Amino acid sequence: MSYQPVDVEIRVTAEGDITPLRFTWRGSWYSIAQIGRTWADEDGDHWLIMAALPHLIVDLVHTHENRWLAEQKSSRPRIV
Repeated sequence: MSYQPVDVEIRVTAEGDITPLRFTWRGSWYSIAQIGRTWADEDGDHWLIMAALPHLIVDLVHTHENRWLAEQKSSRPRIV
């Protein structure tokens, strides 16, 4: 899998905190049902999100260059 450019609708608080509300994926808009963990790294700020319908888990990244990228994650549990 690789990251793909996406459009994202966000809410910004008075303090400047960003919350993604919905995003595009393969030509369609998806509402965000749940935000899992969030983190920051050298690529930017990440949100692990689940779309409302269909069941879709995505790593959503807001890069330091002010771009939005997404990569679909497996919804199947991993056996380790």
